[in-house]
Amino acid sequence: MSNSDKTKEELIKQFDDLKNEYNSKKELYEREISDLRQEEDILRKSEEKFRIAYMTNPDLININRLSDGMYISVNDGFTKILGYTAEDAIGRTSIEMNIWVNPEERVELVKNLKAKGEIKNFETKFLSKDGNIVDGTMSSSLIDLDGVPHILSIIKDITEQNKAKKALAKEQFLINALMDNLSDHIYFKDRESRFIRINKSLAHSFGLDDPALAEGKTDFDFFTREHAQQAFEDEQSIIRTGHILNTEEKETHPNKSDTWVSTTKIPLTDKNGNIIGTFGISRDVTIRKLAEEELNQERYLMRTLMDNLPDHIYFKDHQSRFIRINK
Repeated sequence: MSNSDKTKEELIKQFDDLKNEYNSKKELYEREISDLRQEEDILRKSEEKFRIAYMTNPDLININRLSDGMYISVNDGFTKILGYTAEDAIGRTSIEMNIWVNPEERVELVKNLKAKGEIKNFETKFLSKDGNIVDGTMSSSLIDLDGVPHILSIIKDITEQNKAKKALAKEQFLINALMDNLSDHIYFKDRESRFIRINKSLAHSFGLDDPALAEGKTDFDFFTREHAQQAFEDEQSIIRTGHILNTEEKETHPNKSDTWVSTTKIPLTDKNGNIIGTFGISRDVTIRKLAEEELNQERYLMRTLMDNLPDHIYFKDHQSRFIRINK
């Protein structure tokens, strides 16, 4: 083989090697470009999902500059809860907009963020555009945007929750005032006739310093079986039938005189109307009952005397009409 033929073959081989290397790098490049485009597509979709989640989240979300509180982004929850549109807020500070009910709380928030980087469940109050106060729990983090520190905040509106808490606290106060001061005996029982709650007056009659000490106990712990059994049967009948019971009960005690009460017992129901126990209120009528018994005794003695005397005895009104005569 001549030198020229050898050189030609070498050149062809070098060319083929270069071609294969080019094709290999081209394939690698195209694969990298494809992967990059897929990553960009995933990133774009992720950003879109984040944007949708950010904008449609029912909580109030905003980003503002750490230094002065200027808003650079707000979501739909911000608009719905505070009444400010994005155009109202972006480019203005929270202080300018008079959003903080207590502006010093923002100073505290910024101080804590600088020290810790994030704050969770910071309770505060905001003023909406129409002047209403909004209660919120605020969770905030420091984020860096183009080298400038900003605050990302998520605020949950707890205004209605706080109103409900206040209403519940008021109801509990009124119930406690009633339970602590009413002289009548008030009691709640479960389906097994065990005390759930009693008032102070009933606790005092049981010899208890604290009404809570009666919880889980029954009438059998405080009365003789004579009364406790009858009370149990009455309450089980109420639970079975749902009927209200109005009665006068004789209470028999193991270590003191009998007492009488005028009692009303009704079914205790849950929010779905299911009977879960009984509720009762009893008024002590022992004095009246003893007076009635004494009066009946006096009447019996008077009738016995009148019916057995041989003399004629009679009573007349002012028109001389007989009111009563003996035998």
